[in-house]
Amino acid sequence: MRWILLTGAAIAAAIPASAPAATGFYGVQTLASLRDCGGAGPTDECAGGRLRRPFATAGGLWQASAASGYVETRDIAQNGSFGEGRGELAGDGLNLPILHAVSSAATDARVNGSALGFASYNFTGAAPQQFSLKSTLTVDASNASPDNPLLPGGAFVSFYVGIFETGAFVRDYVDFSDRSINIGPVLDCGTDGLLAFGSAQPAAVGGAFNVSATTQSCAGGPLFLQPGHSYVVYGNLSMFTNRGGYLDALHTLTTELDPALGEQAIAELRSSLVSSVPEPAEWAMMIGGFGLLGGLARARRYRPLISLS
Repeated sequence: MRWILLTGAAIAAAIPASAPAATGFYGVQTLASLRDCGGAGPTDECAGGRLRRPFATAGGLWQASAASGYVETRDIAQNGSFGEGRGELAGDGLNLPILHAVSSAATDARVNGSALGFASYNFTGAAPQQFSLKSTLTVDASNASPDNPLLPGGAFVSFYVGIFETGAFVRDYVDFSDRSINIGPVLDCGTDGLLAFGSAQPAAVGGAFNVSATTQSCAGGPLFLQPGHSYVVYGNLSMFTNRGGYLDALHTLTTELDPALGEQAIAELRSSLVSSVPEPAEWAMMIGGFGLLGGLARARRYRPLISLS
């Protein structure tokens, strides 16, 4: 607890006096990887394999957009692979994450394209208000994956949206020493500070498809935001392909206020949720102040961004 209090004080001290009241925490981070499966036979799984090149990463804490990837060749007939992760925070006031990824593996490779985004929000409503989110994934193209995506032709996609208490999320998953977000792709109820989540791992059946997930409260029943409290919305998209598999979701994973809440509730939430993402002109001032935290390391175990990278 002492560490938490000291960290909170340091964070408060680092915020410039002229920063907007909405100042808080947000970030977008992306990753792409390419591994060698040349030693695996046609009936063998490929879950590891040496990296053919270093991880391609971009973004981090206080970055509102990021993109990373690599291209060997987009012509799979030439035995090439490509992967990419892209993300941004929507510039619509709420600034919920918009995530994109593409993953296509040559016949001797395994590829990952992944992206995550998060932002904190202060709830300024006068009374508790019901809150839920809906995420929708649009896959533009895919192959029909075998049941085991670690086999040749494998294509696995996973997406997740979670609602956290801001203090717990920042304490557990934000590394101020390098401004990175270190978090697994899927977290279940019982995770510190997690209030609600929705996720899906749809089968790649070939062609284009859409799938949605809505957050469900970890306490049972609906989740209610409490006046004066701060919350984080976190989204993750991960796409893995294996030896000939491909997935294209560059258009896109989007998150929105759950339409089931009704138009009036959505309008009230839009006016009472204050996003942490500042106007672009304020970014430089914020980053300068937050730079004071560069030497503050978390007393937490490192958690990988993507568990199967």
